Parts: sequence; structure tokens; C-alpha cells
Amino acid sequence: GATKSIQILTPQGAAAPAAEVVPAPAPEAAPAPAPEAAPTEAPAATGELGYTPASVSKPLRQVTTAADAVTAVLIDPGASEADSNLQAVAAPLGGSGPSVITRAQWGADESLRCDSPTYDDFIGGATVHHTAGSNNYTKAESAGIVRSIYAYHAQTLGWCDVGYNVLVDKYGQTFEGRAGGLDKAVQGAHAGGFNENTTGIAMMGDYSTVEPSQATLNAVGKFLGWKLGMAGLDPKGRTTMYSEGTEFTPYPQGAAVDLPIIFAHRDVGNTACPGDAAYAHMNDIRNIAAANIGGTLNPSNPSNPSTPAPKPTTPVDTVTGGTGSSIPDLVTQILQITDNSPLAQKWIAEGGEIGRLGQALSGILQAKLGNQGALFQNGAVYTSPNGGVFTVLGEIFKSWQSFGSDAGELGLPISDEYSIPDGLRSDFENGSLIFNQITGMVTKVLKTYNETFAQEMANSAPVG
Repeated sequence: GATKSIQILTPQGAAAPAAEVVPAPAPEAAPAPAPEAAPTEAPAATGELGYTPASVSKPLRQVTTAADAVTAVLIDPGASEADSNLQAVAAPLGGSGPSVITRAQWGADESLRCDSPTYDDFIGGATVHHTAGSNNYTKAESAGIVRSIYAYHAQTLGWCDVGYNVLVDKYGQTFEGRAGGLDKAVQGAHAGGFNENTTGIAMMGDYSTVEPSQATLNAVGKFLGWKLGMAGLDPKGRTTMYSEGTEFTPYPQGAAVDLPIIFAHRDVGNTACPGDAAYAHMNDIRNIAAANIGGTLNPSNPSNPSTPAPKPTTPVDTVTGGTGSSIPDLVTQILQITDNSPLAQKWIAEGGEIGRLGQALSGILQAKLGNQGALFQNGAVYTSPNGGVFTVLGEIFKSWQSFGSDAGELGLPISDEYSIPDGLRSDFENGSLIFNQITGMVTKVLKTYNETFAQEMANSAPVG
């Protein structure tokens, strides 16, 4: 039969993830006329990679320009007899998660990518995409399409690897995308301005007008339920993310954006991705994810970990908030995966002993207003008056201790730590603590100041 090639059409200088399977031209066919615009010059070779890696904050973009402003990139993905039997060899993640076809199984040439993945401190949300390629492919052709997207992203665009963390075909086959471990917080190159602390999953095909199959929706939802469950996130919840800027998002650097935990690329980018037909099913994906929650996330690669939160220096017995049970009691409780304690479940969701909290150091501490807490190697977990269970970490944790913990003027935590420009922030009943990662300083901002500032801003706003 005729050899299959992958034709990827992109605007000059833009990054488009379209991956359409088309027959390669027969040898006797007349050559196609060259486009009016000259093709984009290939990046200069650099070191052993043979190309110049681009910043991973460059996103995927849809083709929105006229047909005369495109260049054709032809990539031959090859074929393997194993491509038609990949679903049978896919293994469940973690033994009980969704079945995923690994990079080795779909034939990733690891020499094409950069050596070291980038790891974030945590996963805060998930971005849903489509590849904008052809919908007309067989189950056996899916692996070849993934190989072509890999070559295009890694070498043609210089993204070091597949931009997406995961890809799902129309048959429900789930493929491991970017290298580094699906159980870890690997930073992708899929949503410019919002790549940090997100995982990107792409439906293979163009879903602008074509409905995604139920098999696709089920596979996307099941994977995200597993992934977000590891991070302790509610797939139907909401979060605040801070834009990294770039030309590919309408949000300027540092802008706070309220988003669903599972959001679409178009929610943060200058794009229609994942297409109108798929976008109409975002709630379906969230519901499927919520019904398949589970897992425990190790946020970094053990052999190349992201910087851990510093260990608390204040002795455990000086922490304000009441006396607790003995240390062995909590350790015994917390190591039992079935323990119903919200403190234990939060610790487990954070990764347990190998997560960012580390080992348990105390028993259950009785806190103000009937709440409870527990101390760990790198921070603490406390229940909150707002009904949540929150983690206080690192330098923010040490500062909170110095202010009297829950019995001090800040009170109990009402949020987990979250990223802001140049640092991290945790909110408490009566204020916030902000850690500047550049200066290493922690700033206390009391609630009364926040409210007064907001009121002054409202009073000084122009009328009309």
C-alpha cells in the first residue's frame, strides 16, 4: 500500500498542532507548486539535539489564517505491526488507574527530545485541547499520528518533546505524551501563559463541528479523575491561576484568573481550541472525572526533584494550638490509606511521606473553634472554619508559627498555598502570608488592611 505521511499545516512562524494523515504523493506525481511565502527556516543545530529548544511557555495555536499563508511540513511516522494491538498491552496507571499506552509502547524515539523534563511543585488544574488534525484515521494509525506530533513539536517547533502531557484518540486509546512520569507534575508546552502547574490533555482530531466520541470523553474524564485525585483537587471545583503572560493569552503577566479546575484551552488562550463541539462537553468531562477520582501524586521526579519546602525549625512542642495525641498514634493512623480522618486524607492526597509535607511529626492537635491540625516534616495540615482542610508549607508555615499559629492574629488557614507573581501565598481567617521567592522574605498582610485598601480603591474609582 501507499506510505502514509503526516501533513501539518501552520501559519508562517506560528505553532499549530494540526496533524492530518494524508497519503504521500506518488513518485510520478507532478510536484506541487511552492507557496508564495517562503517556508520558515529550520532552527540552527545546537549540540547533540540538532535543533534549538524553544521555551516551554510557547503554546499550541490553531490555524486561523488564510490558506495562502501556510507551509506544509511532511513527516513520515513509519508503521509497526504493534500499532494495531496497543490497547491490549496498555497497563493501568498505579495498578488501579486508567490504562495508558506508554511512550515505549507507541514507539517514541527518545533521542529526539531534551534530556530533562521540567517539574512544577504541584498540579493546580487541567487544560483540555484538540489536536485540530484529521478525524479520519483508523485505530492502528493513532500511534503513527502521536509519533508525528512528537517529531513536529520536538524538532520542528523546538519544544523539546510532545507539548501535551496526554493524548486520547477517538477510540478511547490514551497515550502518554510528554516524558517525565504521568504521576508527577511535569510541565508541558500546551497553553502559553498557563503551562505552569497544569496538565494538558488533547483529543486527537478536529472537534470544531464534529462531536467527540463517547469513548474519547470517557477516556479524558477517567484520566483527569485519576490525575486530579492525586493532587487532591475536585474535578468540578474552581481555582485561581495567575497568568505567565506571553502573546498567546489575553491575560497579562500576573493577572489572577478564576477558572474551573478542568478548563479548556480557549478559556486562557487566543484560540478556539478544543473546538465548539468539544467545548459543549466540558461539563460531561468534569462529571466523568469526578466519578473516577483517585490516586496519590508524587509532584516531582525523585532523581531530579523540584526544590522541596524547607523543614520547619520551630520545635513541635512550642506550636500553639493545644496538645495532641502521641506521635505514634497519628503515624499509625495516617499510614492507613483507609483512615477517614480529613487530616490523613489530605496528607495522602499531598503524596504522603514522599510528598511535599514529608513525614508526620505530631499527633492530632486540637485547634481553636473545635478544629484540628497535625505537624509534618515540611509544614502542617489544619481543618478550617470554612469547612476545608488546608496545607501550610515551608517559609509561610514557619512565619505562621512565629505569629502564634491558629491562636495568633492570623487564625486558621482558609486556603492552600498558591502561586502569585514572584512567589507563593496562603490565606488565613484574618489575613495572608506572602513569600517572595526572589528575596526570601515573608510579608504579613492583615485582613483589615485588605478590606480598607479595597474600599479606598472603590471610593476613588471614576464614576460613569
